[in-house]
Amino acid sequence: MLEQALEMRRRLQNRGPDDWGVGLGVSPPATDLRLPSNVTVFQSARPIAIVNTRLSILDLSSAGHQPMSTPDRRYWIVYNGEVFNFAELRRDLESKNYHFLSKTDTEVVLRLFEAYGVAALQRLNGMFAVAIWDAHRGQLYLARDRFGIKPLYYAYADGDFLFASEMKALQAVHRVATINTDALHQYLTFLHVPEPNTILAGVRKVKPGSWLRICAGKMNEPDENPYWIATPQPISSIPYRDAADAVREKLQTAVARQLVADVPVSAFLSGGLDSTSIVGLMLKNNTPPHAVYAAGFSAEDMKYERVGDDLKYAAFVAQSFGIHCAELVMKPDLIALLPKIIYFADEPLADPALIPTFLICEHASATTKVLLSGMGADEIFGGYRRHYLAGLYASYLRLPNGARRFGSLLADHFPAAGSHLGVAGLRRLKRLLRLFSGDREDTYLQTFSWMHPRAEGLYSEELLADVGESDAFVQHRDVWRSLQTSDAIERLLFVDTRVYLPSHNLNYVDRMSMASSVEVRVPFLDNDLVDLAFSLPSKFKVRHLSGKRILKEAMKGIVPDRVVHRPKTGFSAPIRGWLSRDLRTMVDDLLSAEVINRRKLFNAKTVFRMVRQHRQGLEDSSHQIWALLTLELWLRNLESQASPA
Repeated sequence: MLEQALEMRRRLQNRGPDDWGVGLGVSPPATDLRLPSNVTVFQSARPIAIVNTRLSILDLSSAGHQPMSTPDRRYWIVYNGEVFNFAELRRDLESKNYHFLSKTDTEVVLRLFEAYGVAALQRLNGMFAVAIWDAHRGQLYLARDRFGIKPLYYAYADGDFLFASEMKALQAVHRVATINTDALHQYLTFLHVPEPNTILAGVRKVKPGSWLRICAGKMNEPDENPYWIATPQPISSIPYRDAADAVREKLQTAVARQLVADVPVSAFLSGGLDSTSIVGLMLKNNTPPHAVYAAGFSAEDMKYERVGDDLKYAAFVAQSFGIHCAELVMKPDLIALLPKIIYFADEPLADPALIPTFLICEHASATTKVLLSGMGADEIFGGYRRHYLAGLYASYLRLPNGARRFGSLLADHFPAAGSHLGVAGLRRLKRLLRLFSGDREDTYLQTFSWMHPRAEGLYSEELLADVGESDAFVQHRDVWRSLQTSDAIERLLFVDTRVYLPSHNLNYVDRMSMASSVEVRVPFLDNDLVDLAFSLPSKFKVRHLSGKRILKEAMKGIVPDRVVHRPKTGFSAPIRGWLSRDLRTMVDDLLSAEVINRRKLFNAKTVFRMVRQHRQGLEDSSHQIWALLTLELWLRNLESQASPA
């Protein structure tokens, strides 16, 4: 058991390079073992090994060492993340005669659980994955924060229950090579796997806002319960101006909470509304960031993208605020970098934003351990194109079916690739017209997808038989239908916060930041701010093809007007240029007919046609090709189970 625990620790070392510890629960306690000083043996009703790798941010002393126990050694905790209201929770416990040996939030979470049990989770405002072992009863409790900012996997294998922050650590104990074909179908549809599914059969994630209890004798049947259920209940009577004031106040408080650390705190700065709001409020709280980091790509790389220049806006913001901005012009060696990115991603994630996120965090790690991010603002305040085009969807859906089908056929003749002026707009129009050809629910849900692999003939006969009629949208559909409202924008936002945000955005940011031992905090997902956002009517967030209205109003006077009115640009990478140049040979090699036929997953002719039409400019298949390319790299890593140099 110890040897396996040490191998799990090794695979998670990047998440916590400052300290590590292993707790071995045995019965009866062993007294003659010669063990490393980092290994603690304790008496336990059932045998267990718990492992922690620590990134020291609060209380840098040895008092923060994990696993940590209560004074009577009944409860043991291993914990990843931060609880930002820990100081007030500690004061409450101290008033009840609880005493503390450290200044960590870890100890507060542990003692809070001792005092209140799983009800303690409802009091936590932060980002966390936590495991608590009750050594007297032989019961394990696992929990994640409301939105799943921090990951937590589990599996039942060979009579053992396994859990870890990353899937690769589970593989150290029980190697799984069987692909979950339903999850593969979802990955190819959305470019990520919606939680709680994972790409590996038998491996799952704890759901955001939930806790599991694992009891001896029923380890393959964990008892999962939500401790927080998002319940958007818009209050239409609140005046718009009052709502904007409340948003500013709540966000400023959230930023102040998340500045608490015993190490320097820095920030991302894209020059967009979200990151600029965070930096502006750091300054308003009289706690300027240790550093701010902005990244961009060369003009040659970006010529196919037609998006705004983040570096230009970031420089403008830095000058307006009177601070220095560390600018990183990225020219990655993609052939060498991609396998490394895929390894740290843990699961297939086909968003090219992984690359700039990793490079920024790697660069920042030389001087900081903590970065504040503007992530989450789009999902709670309506910042995506699907939100502010929802009204247009509704109007278009009133047209006769024949007219909508004609629009879809017309879109087939639009060019979708190349560097000429207007191609980006045609690319978006092509996608919209195709989306509009379905029924109401499907039209809205299709905005989360990138392709229809089954309908497009991508699957081999073998994979098609396995996938069958599996509905890739099952999680999206369940969330969409669970919200009883006719307001499509509210429903879209709800699906975003419950499916897209944890499974995609938060997922890749955690992996890419922790690959460089950097913690990314997200003030927009503060409990109080999210509760406020869920209470606001959609017209405060989206109106007349404009998103995040209330946030823009709230940030006036803090964020420069030029940034408030800056057109929305997504955070991504120039994959169209890369695929046409840097990665052209890699695509031909890894997606060759020989490789495709050996895998027996896809139809080689369909893959060849996709690549050919993309290169001819007939279709924009950049994300689909990227998804297949990264999947092949991930499969090779799974086969080798080796970390890159």
